[in-house]
Amino acid sequence: MRDKIDVAKNVSLVKNSHYSFPTRDAINFATDSTGTVIDPDKVKASQDEVLSNNAGKHKIKFSYGKARAHIVVEVRSNAHEGIAKANKTEQAGKAASSWFKHYKTSGNWGKDASYAPETKPHVLKSKPFRLKTYFYQPATLSQDGEKIGMVGSVSEGVTISNGSMYATMYESPHNTRAHIVAYKFNHVPNRYVMQKLPWLPWAEFTRLASEVKVSPNIKLGHGQAFGATDKYIYAIANDHLLRHSAQSEKIMQISKKDLRIKRIWTFKIWNKSAKDGRTLSL
Repeated sequence: MRDKIDVAKNVSLVKNSHYSFPTRDAINFATDSTGTVIDPDKVKASQDEVLSNNAGKHKIKFSYGKARAHIVVEVRSNAHEGIAKANKTEQAGKAASSWFKHYKTSGNWGKDASYAPETKPHVLKSKPFRLKTYFYQPATLSQDGEKIGMVGSVSEGVTISNGSMYATMYESPHNTRAHIVAYKFNHVPNRYVMQKLPWLPWAEFTRLASEVKVSPNIKLGHGQAFGATDKYIYAIANDHLLRHSAQSEKIMQISKKDLRIKRIWTFKIWNKSAKDGRTLSL
């Protein structure tokens, strides 16, 4: 698609004088006159942010070259939404030990690593809990010879729904935009084969790749708060570095059909007042 800006159709903000919504977070993708995807930060916006302190509607216009789009950002009127009096204290839970070398990414992927596919499943045990690896997320989806494909190598969130798996894939753990990659389990021959995509014969690569869907590079925050219903994926696009902040968090509603953001809501979690904000850390 050429000269196209695709955006969420609805943005609804909780009333919160401590938060401004970055309007470009509503952009799914933008393309130039050649059909090349461009960085959303290069798209011109009539407003960079919408302060969510006053109830009302704001029409935001986007443009890049000949491409045009707009969104309507509504600030909800209930100033008490998201405020409660907490009477419980946090309790520490039990921890399960895991294989340390697979923290963040596979031991075969990274600096001075072999970049080889895994060859055996791993099992996480903590009585009476037992989890065995069913599927290995590939670190690259390309055959261009690069070790890190354009989709990225850092997997943060995963959800399984109606026989499909959806994973969030980042180029870097510091990014807040990422791709969602969707797989139908009945099209994956075994737990290892998807990791071998860069080395497969072309015919086998195209057969497997045709069953994989990849979203635009959309705003997903830390990408770990991730779930699904029959029609949609929901992600809390949180900033995991915030602590006890009065800022709002974002919920993204993403269509399973095209893996694009359709609606955005914000919410806040305060204990009595903004002085004790409880921003999610996931």
